[in-house]
Amino acid sequence: MKKGREKTKSRYVSIFTKSAAAFLGLVVFPFMLISSFMFQNNIHAVSEAAVNNGYHITKGISDDIEWLLGEIGEYSKYLYEYESDDYGYFYEIMTEGSISDILRENLVEDALKKILYRNEQICHVYFVDENKRVYSTTRAPEKIVNQKRMDEWAEKHVTCEKSGVFLIPSHPSDYYLKSDQEVFTYARNMMDTRTIYSARNKILGTLYIDVSIECFRDIIGESGLAPGERIAVADWKGKELIFASDGQIKEGSLFSSLGQDLSWQNEGQFYREARQMYYIGCQVEGADWTVIELLPRSNLEKTYSSIIRTTLFLGMLSIILLTVLYRFYARTTGKPIRLLKEAMDQIKAGNLDTRVAIDTNDELGVLGDGLNNMTQQLQKHIEKVYVSEIRQKEAQISALLTQIQPHYLYNTLDSIRMSAITHDDSDTALMLESLSAQMRYLISDTRSLVTLKEELDSIQDYFTLIQLRYENGIQLEINAQDNTLRCRIPRLTLQPIVENSVKYGVSPKGEGTIALFTEIRQDLLEITVIDDGIGMNEETLAHINGMLRGDIVREKQKSGKVSIGLNNVEERIRLQFGEDYGLTLSSTPGLGTLVKCTLPVFQREED
Repeated sequence: MKKGREKTKSRYVSIFTKSAAAFLGLVVFPFMLISSFMFQNNIHAVSEAAVNNGYHITKGISDDIEWLLGEIGEYSKYLYEYESDDYGYFYEIMTEGSISDILRENLVEDALKKILYRNEQICHVYFVDENKRVYSTTRAPEKIVNQKRMDEWAEKHVTCEKSGVFLIPSHPSDYYLKSDQEVFTYARNMMDTRTIYSARNKILGTLYIDVSIECFRDIIGESGLAPGERIAVADWKGKELIFASDGQIKEGSLFSSLGQDLSWQNEGQFYREARQMYYIGCQVEGADWTVIELLPRSNLEKTYSSIIRTTLFLGMLSIILLTVLYRFYARTTGKPIRLLKEAMDQIKAGNLDTRVAIDTNDELGVLGDGLNNMTQQLQKHIEKVYVSEIRQKEAQISALLTQIQPHYLYNTLDSIRMSAITHDDSDTALMLESLSAQMRYLISDTRSLVTLKEELDSIQDYFTLIQLRYENGIQLEINAQDNTLRCRIPRLTLQPIVENSVKYGVSPKGEGTIALFTEIRQDLLEITVIDDGIGMNEETLAHINGMLRGDIVREKQKSGKVSIGLNNVEERIRLQFGEDYGLTLSSTPGLGTLVKCTLPVFQREED
């Protein structure tokens, strides 16, 4: 015999040797390179965080500006509500011909002052009527209107739109003499509300409310900008810079950096990087204005450098601490792991009495207890499941199927049947033929599972004897669905059920009917046996169901042997298929009894 070369087994290397090598090779040496590489790849995440912060800042400022514009818009509607004690509503003051120009001017300026003092950021309020006449009021009474400049201003900015509301970007208020204050203007056409027609078509004039751009400085001051960050408010439609937080933002540079339009913005927000600067913006709803934050790229680069230096320092400190902790870990966990390994080798060799003693309150202690419990349970499992239960199952099934094994009995019965036929005793011959068929069903085939059709054929043979015995006073009805006939069930499942129905249900009455139904419902084979016998009371029914469930110890016959019947069927079904299957009984005294047998749907492989 040629001796084969045995495969060389790799040399044993402990887990601690491997972990030490992995610690040195994968943690200590490449740690600095990995940290640097990770931070380079996460710069985008830091930038994204800065951009998100910029979105929050510009969104907050745009909301405050939107609120301010909304408040000014409400002030501009005041002239529709204004009413003089002697001269009626504003439209009556402007259209009444009997009012002198001086009185009309005083009345209009009185209404304008009520708007002026509603907000401290409002600098001037003036009204230009349909004849281009200017009515003006200002917080500094000494300011004098530059009539020529005011006329030019009014001519330039009067709109022909009905009920028009429009914003005029920042500009110097030089239509007042010796005034260079920067303001933006909220303008509204005032309609003649005397009638519905005039309210839609006739313009009394245009109201202008000048608001100091210092209001932007107050709003931006609350946002908490970091050093180097700047805020601009721009009119994108008119391509004009309305306000710059530090006065150093150039209008041309801003718009050239961002492009000619904002069609690339997303839901009112945008982000763009150009000329070493991050531009983050948010549109003011209800206006063509956009709030833009200018964030220098150098700010983020300083943040990157600071984070990298801090991380490298912490990384080196962590490596030192990890080295110390690893040495302590190796010493404290080495012995328990070796004990576990040795115990596993003993169990692998078949020594299930092996136990390991690990007195630690960590995972290794849990593993030790688990190993001990596993070996103990494994021993019990082998004894109970793989030995006791399997042998018990085989013994019980075999005991039933081999109750009547002598083959000579079948041959003798056949000889008696032939003698009965010879003497023209047809009833005796029929009874012997049915009995012989039953004996053949029990003896000639040792299968534990048979088809439902074979079981039903055996029931028919059995019931032939019953009908002859009771002179056809007891009838059997079988209603089996075709798709159930090939299902396989334990041998002699139905005969004890039918026999009980005859013996305890119908026989005491002397006549009756037993009906048998089969169907497949929800992947279960359900066999129902119903008789119209005497039924049973609740106490008897509860006693039988208790025996079937195992709650009540089954009674024995006088001979000391366990009665073969419903209990036997129940036990064989549960041993064969599990606790989810078996028999259930229900009964009503005087009406009859119902027995339902539930089995899994199991058919021949060839079918």
